[in-house]
Amino acid sequence: MRIIRKFACLMLILSVGISGCGSEEVLKEEEEIALLEPLDSSEGWEAAACRNLYDAEVYSSTVLPYTEEYSFGKDVVLDKFLAFPGESVERGEILACADNSALEKEIEKKEEQMLEMEEEFQSYKKETEEALYDKQIRLERLEGVVEWYLETEPGEQLNPAYAQWEKEYNRYNEEYRTLALDVDRTETQLEHKTQLFELDYEYAGKQLKRMKAELGQGILTSPMEGNVVALVEWGSGSRIGKEKVIAIGDLSQKLLKCQYINKSIIAGAKDIYALINGKRYEIRYQPIDAQEYARRTAQNEVIYSVFELTEDAEDVSVGDYAVITVVRDSRENVLSVPESAIHKDAGSSFVYVIKEGESVAVNVETGMSDGVYREILGGIAEGDKVLTSNVMTGGTERAVVERGDFCSYFSGRGYISYPSSHMAENSIKYGRVYFVDYAVTLYEYVEKGDVIAEIRVQGDEIALERNRVKLARLEERLANQIQQGTEGQEKVIAQKQEEIDKLKELIEEMTADYATTQIRAEREGIIISLAEYAPEDIIEANAQLAKIADEDTCYVILENSKQFLQYGNQVEITYKDKEGVSKDTYGMVVSLSKGGVAGSGFKTENSWILLPPEEVGDMVSVVPAQNGFVTRVSITVEAEVRQMNQVLLVPRAAVWEVGNQKYVLVAGEEGVVARSFIAGGYDASHYWVVDGLTEGMELCLK
Repeated sequence: MRIIRKFACLMLILSVGISGCGSEEVLKEEEEIALLEPLDSSEGWEAAACRNLYDAEVYSSTVLPYTEEYSFGKDVVLDKFLAFPGESVERGEILACADNSALEKEIEKKEEQMLEMEEEFQSYKKETEEALYDKQIRLERLEGVVEWYLETEPGEQLNPAYAQWEKEYNRYNEEYRTLALDVDRTETQLEHKTQLFELDYEYAGKQLKRMKAELGQGILTSPMEGNVVALVEWGSGSRIGKEKVIAIGDLSQKLLKCQYINKSIIAGAKDIYALINGKRYEIRYQPIDAQEYARRTAQNEVIYSVFELTEDAEDVSVGDYAVITVVRDSRENVLSVPESAIHKDAGSSFVYVIKEGESVAVNVETGMSDGVYREILGGIAEGDKVLTSNVMTGGTERAVVERGDFCSYFSGRGYISYPSSHMAENSIKYGRVYFVDYAVTLYEYVEKGDVIAEIRVQGDEIALERNRVKLARLEERLANQIQQGTEGQEKVIAQKQEEIDKLKELIEEMTADYATTQIRAEREGIIISLAEYAPEDIIEANAQLAKIADEDTCYVILENSKQFLQYGNQVEITYKDKEGVSKDTYGMVVSLSKGGVAGSGFKTENSWILLPPEEVGDMVSVVPAQNGFVTRVSITVEAEVRQMNQVLLVPRAAVWEVGNQKYVLVAGEEGVVARSFIAGGYDASHYWVVDGLTEGMELCLK
């Protein structure tokens, strides 16, 4: 065996060179060499050295708030959202409303039906009880007459007076019995109808209660205090099932989320931590429930792993970029040699060590490997030169490990959106409305109560007078009813009073509408559309005149399918003003990406960027309107994302990439040594370091 080893050694000696910065390589053309990097490695020798070995994986992550997602829980037609991304909400605050107009009409119809039922029954009951009272009085009188006849019955039937008595008695007794039967039948009928009314009225009441409860379900309220962090982009009138439509985040509870990491890897890891802005933070894994994992898997949802920070993180903000490092195994400052220098023979391991110009096979005891270098537990010493087929060689140029800021860049194009707006409408119900003139212009800011348009109302004086006459008659009838007595008539009187009150309200509304000359803004905001009306055009009831956008909820919305942008990111926005001059402003992302929301089923691919209120008017003014409606204009959005500040930076020209491992050649007093490091990320010119290198290290470039 020693002869075989020496023969192999002689073959390798032919290509041995000195490794390190500026070393030369002597290779035969016919030799096949496995290179770590093309033209950057050669066959030769390398000294056994002490270094750190890492078997680790890094996962990109973002600091996110604890979030909860909410839905209406049933099929509804959306009316409007009342809370928008970036806004804070209190517990119990209304987030969204369903369009319950159809249900409200059903409720109104049911209430009218119940009122009619009660009015009809009370009217029947009153008439029946009045008639019954008269019959009962007559019955009592007849009963007295019959009893008197019985008491005055003649003693002998042959008495001539008996025949006359019998005739009169039978007449009164028959009348008494007939009336008694009629009274009994009437009382029974009243009792049955009362029972039937009570049953029908109770059933109708339950229906009304159910509908009102259903009406309450059309209002979505927040069960928690926090900020709106996501919203589906559905408008009024959209039919929604049980999908989640809004998410609320607690910005004080900071979590880290990354691609799914199997819990067995977490359990077997030697160390797990996060790096945020160059600082290490301890984290705790939040395992996903097995049933939830199965559900998401069955629905082909993306599954994420979630970690929580286990220490004070006041200097960490939602939206900060983070890297989660999972160290499966590591060795610090251990003797190691290239994996390619180790050979196997009958269960033992050996290396070829160059001693006095000759190569000698030396048995070694090995330990952990990172895939490039393997730990040596015994057999050779630091500095021993071992033959290897892969040698990292550097040039004469040097670089220094320095601290700096690292980031990626995002660029996209979006458009202005006003999810929160309201319409200034013609609210005149009575009379014919004519347009006179607008008192505002497009993109003008208006306060609540400001005049939007001047109008003229032509009233229907005949209808108004007819209602006044009707009111006078109703009031006269009510006065007569009260004069006759109120006992037992309380409900009837109350119903008549209610009818009078409604008629008075109608007359007041008609009078007020006829006198109206202006349509005013109900809320403050920016005019973003005006309907086209000419003087003396008729404005129909509920016709829209102006769309007024809430300046506090003006957003730039753009596609974020790759999830680069996250809640809290600052972005630069470029647009052209009315004169065509390019202008810049800044905004903040106030929506989580799809992966940032608690569940991956949230249907949104866009990011919402909140604009500074002072810039809104100027930006909106450059957005043209067609047919009275604002059109979409492309706006440039740029941002520095995935920022990692004050981290160690290494030029890519100094890095050897072998699989998942990253190595550099560090020049020191004892020579040049290849050292591995855990990389957090890279760009075209640099890697940034999670662990393994220190500031000031001098590196050999390739």
